[in-house]
Amino acid sequence: MGTPADLSLAIPGSGPPVTVPDPAGSDPVPMDDDTIYQPVVAYFTFIQNSIAQITSGNTLQVMREAELRHLQIMQGVVETIKNMWSTKLVQKEQEYEQKLQEVESKALDALAEARKRGDKFEVRLNQAQAAHDAKVEEIKAEANAKHDLKIEEERQPITRDVEAS
Repeated sequence: MGTPADLSLAIPGSGPPVTVPDPAGSDPVPMDDDTIYQPVVAYFTFIQNSIAQITSGNTLQVMREAELRHLQIMQGVVETIKNMWSTKLVQKEQEYEQKLQEVESKALDALAEARKRGDKFEVRLNQAQAAHDAKVEEIKAEANAKHDLKIEEERQPITRDVEAS
């Protein structure tokens, strides 16, 4: 192995890109290099320093400090990730609300357009029905007039015969 000072540290950007799966099921989101490497570098630096202290003295005290420091670093990482996902969640909710409002607006516009067309068709239907009713009344009046004339023509010979007798 070697001394703690001989151990190499992780260099930001030198490793493969790290992605965190999205719980909503969309594509994984790449994490920022600082999000991963900064706490890791700090942790390994602390570990190197702790190993140096272990070799020189109070092992139990150094182990407690190392555990405490490790806990603090991991809590920081967890909080960073929580904040990042919380922000993304709020952003997605806002996008969803905006899309929902757009869909509702389009639906209301389509409904208003359909009502407008329906009103036009109703007016045209009423006009056609009124024209039809007027034509029917005209035909009835003409038929009644012809009928009355026919009856009058048939009565005249009968009336002459009755008057003549």
